[in-house]
Amino acid sequence: MFGIGLPEILIVLLVALVVVGPAKLPEIAKSLGRGLNELKKVMSGAEESMKQAMYDEDIYSPSVRKDEAFKEENTKNEEKTEAKDLNREGNEKKS
Repeated sequence: MFGIGLPEILIVLLVALVVVGPAKLPEIAKSLGRGLNELKKVMSGAEESMKQAMYDEDIYSPSVRKDEAFKEENTKNEEKTEAKDLNREGNEKKS
């Protein structure tokens, strides 16, 4: 992860302990964790907005649109087949 190993992380934590002090370090770590969590939520929301905008503007590649059309057509065909099967079962029961 970013080329930082365990020794580097320990050095950073040791420096933070010396600079900030042991009393404030947990509070700062908690704030940093909350900030990173909020950043993660914002980035996720931005990613979803970009995907939606791309979809709305038909920027998706043609192959993706073909895949979506194929899935939609396949679903319609399955529904038709199920309807035919139910119709046949109903006709067989009447006979």
